Amino acid sequence: MLGFLEGIRYIGMVSGALADLPLPFLQSCTDSEPDGEPIEPTLKVLNTNLVGCIYTSKLALHYLTRQPNPEKHDRCLILMSSIAGYCDQPGTPIYCASKHGIRGIMSSLRRTAHKQDVRVNLLAPW
Repeated sequence: MLGFLEGIRYIGMVSGALADLPLPFLQSCTDSEPDGEPIEPTLKVLNTNLVGCIYTSKLALHYLTRQPNPEKHDRCLILMSSIAGYCDQPGTPIYCASKHGIRGIMSSLRRTAHKQDVRVNLLAPW
């Protein structure tokens, strides 16, 4: 939140936001202890990539839509996914779930944000 406020204070407006919170993705939800008991999955990747994107999107849309925009400057929220948001990647189910989820956020937000003159886009490096 502070970043948006500082940008507005320093520049006078914020016209875009990039939601990119990457974490290494080599985590599994199928790990077991040596005695065969399941281990609780680590959700740090999901919380950082997906939940962080939700918070960033909420803040970005809040500040982007509340600024005066008489000249109709381009305003854009860019969400970061990856190839894992489109293609199978064995051994990384939690990471893939987070990147698919970001695509879902973008698909939903772009249907309503345009009414407030904000574009929502997704970058997915291959």
